[in-house]
Amino acid sequence: MFKNKSGLASVAMSVRFAPEVGEKEITRAIVSKFAEQLHSSVESDVVVVGGGPAGLMAARDLAIKGVKVLDAALRP
Repeated sequence: MFKNKSGLASVAMSVRFAPEVGEKEITRAIVSKFAEQLHSSVESDVVVVGGGPAGLMAARDLAIKGVKVLDAALRP
C-alpha cells in the first residue's frame, strides 16, 4: 500500500495475462459460446407471439413444466 497525494491509502494492482492467450483465442472463445447459445435456441417446442400478460404467463407456465419456449414478441 502507498499513500497518494490526497493522503488516502491505495493499493497498486497489476494484471498479467498468460502470453499464450491472445486476442485471437479470446475472440474464438466468445464466438464459440455465442454459437452454442444460438444453437440451443434454434429449436423450441412452443413459440409465443405476443409478450402481453397472457402470453408471458403462458410462456412461464410452460417453461416451468419443462417445455422449451421461445418468446417471439417484438419490443419497441
